[in-house]
Amino acid sequence: MKRISLFLMVAIIGFFLAGCGLAPYNLVKKEGRAYIDKYPLNQLAVQRAIKEHRLVFGMTMDEVVSSWGTPTKQDILSVNSVLYNVWIYSAPTHHHMLYFHRGILTDIKY
Repeated sequence: MKRISLFLMVAIIGFFLAGCGLAPYNLVKKEGRAYIDKYPLNQLAVQRAIKEHRLVFGMTMDEVVSSWGTPTKQDILSVNSVLYNVWIYSAPTHHHMLYFHRGILTDIKY
């Protein structure tokens, strides 16, 4: 029983440190940046994502710039009276649209 518990704990920690499943979309929408700030493993995952030029939900605009650089284009979108900053990263073969609510990354469209 102790082996199973230890295995599960190691697997969960590895999962978060790998950046997988960090700050699921709904939790970030509900809690905002607090979801990252109140869990040390999430903070480490954000730092690692920046070093690896990846994005995770819950990043601030500054963290996204640190990870991906300055966006190609910026816009503002209103959905049901909620304002979103939209950042577009363009490349010859694809576009990425990032949506921020109150300065926090809440959605990514590839």
